Amino acid sequence: MNERKQTKILKTDVTPTVRELKQIGNKLIIKGQIKIELLYLPVGQNTPISLTESCEFSQVAETDCPLEAAKCIASAKVLTTDFRTKTAIDGDTRIIAFEIKLAVTVKCFENKNLSVVTDAFACKCPAEIFTEEVMLQKYIEPLSENFVLKKNLDFSDGQLTEVYDVFCDANIDYHSVENSTMTAKGVVTIFILGRNAEHEAVFIERNVDFEYQYDF
Repeated sequence: MNERKQTKILKTDVTPTVRELKQIGNKLIIKGQIKIELLYLPVGQNTPISLTESCEFSQVAETDCPLEAAKCIASAKVLTTDFRTKTAIDGDTRIIAFEIKLAVTVKCFENKNLSVVTDAFACKCPAEIFTEEVMLQKYIEPLSENFVLKKNLDFSDGQLTEVYDVFCDANIDYHSVENSTMTAKGVVTIFILGRNAEHEAVFIERNVDFEYQYDF
């Protein structure tokens, strides 16, 4: 990532996403993408600048368990991040170097018959026969899908004329399943750092309701 006169890093946000998971023999090939968002302040300016970059990552994991009849899912989370600015010979900061450590987790599930009753016809000891219902939960499938939420926010009153940075936080408040359709309702909180019509720095918080449906 090359930027001239880039000296002070104000905010960083790193989001890893697993895009692909292949099962080959006893090996798992995991591929994904890391989204990097930076907010920095150039030399001699009081206006922050936002920068978004992405890079790919891949990892191979081995296991002693057979994977032919297993269903596997993978996820990634950030352990540590380290962002540093590098200065060129002429004194300008042109490069931001970063080091990101990820933890990739793989969970495998196997469909298997379980023996609930093992000795129903014992002949050594008399027994009184009775029945009970045993509830068994079965793993169905992982739900991981991109959901695009499009809304318009009105700032025609001059409250916001320039945007420096935007970040969000989402929460699901309610979900239900009916006729094989899952419905989830929640709120996305949008945080905006920018400047108003009077060239003053402002921090704005807006809540947006959303509804998501998935058919099993």
